Amino acid sequence: MKVIVVTDCSRFSDLPRALRHYSQVLAHHAVTSLVLREQGMPFAEYRECCRTLAEAGPGKVIAHAGSIHSMSDMRTLVGDGTVAGVHWSRATLVSGRLLPTHHTFDAIPFSYSAHSEAEADDFLNAWLNAPFVFLSPIFPTPKPFAIQPLGLEYLHQWHGAGKRIALLGGITRKHLPALIPFQPWGVGAIGAFVNHDWEEFLEAAQAI
Repeated sequence: MKVIVVTDCSRFSDLPRALRHYSQVLAHHAVTSLVLREQGMPFAEYRECCRTLAEAGPGKVIAHAGSIHSMSDMRTLVGDGTVAGVHWSRATLVSGRLLPTHHTFDAIPFSYSAHSEAEADDFLNAWLNAPFVFLSPIFPTPKPFAIQPLGLEYLHQWHGAGKRIALLGGITRKHLPALIPFQPWGVGAIGAFVNHDWEEFLEAAQAI
């Protein structure tokens, strides 16, 4: 099973400590990718964070479009090999702050956050080079969502096995066994990689 880390540096006492922690996480062989989701961070600082993490996990760092201020900055991050791709959310796309074109998505590997299987399918079918799509939220999370958690009941009706869909949202180590019957391509987590037992989460995920 693929495992994707989503960062939240605000949960640490300072940024250097957060970067040391996520560098250690990235170096673990079971981590597939890390989405550096730090909205509101000045771009120069964000770029340095990407570079620091890329040293720990070459080819594993994915930038978040919400942290990028221009298409030029995006092309710089991807073009110099600092990040392996860019993650988009619906909010970033509809805001108009960044105006990607079909050429952008053809040239830059991107992932996306969807909130239904149909939405995930639409993106995977439209953009064949998309490495994955998040489907969220699966379980309740501290982050406010406009939609209710999908829950296990939703997964009983989905047809996601074999698709590049990573389940995200409130997933902890105790939830992982319940996901086995659904054969997800991967899982993503935020809080699980802030906790001290993050290595146990990875071990449990690899056992699925």
